[in-house]
Amino acid sequence: MKNGSQLSWEEAMSYFKDQTGNFGPANWSSGIFPTGEDQYPVSGISWYEAAAYAEFSHKSLPTLYHWLPLLIAF
Repeated sequence: MKNGSQLSWEEAMSYFKDQTGNFGPANWSSGIFPTGEDQYPVSGISWYEAAAYAEFSHKSLPTLYHWLPLLIAF
């Protein structure tokens, strides 16, 4: 989904490209994570990538209400 409209598979996949235009997180290059970061958590992904993965894994992203207790604590 984008702006309330359902995207086709091809349209959605066009948003999941790395620096070279290959599929992967935005900060990867040619489908390979940055050197020396093989044990790091994946970073630099877009909200769309995170939302797609959450939906694929039958989960959801945290909402403001999930973060609110942490924000109030500070």
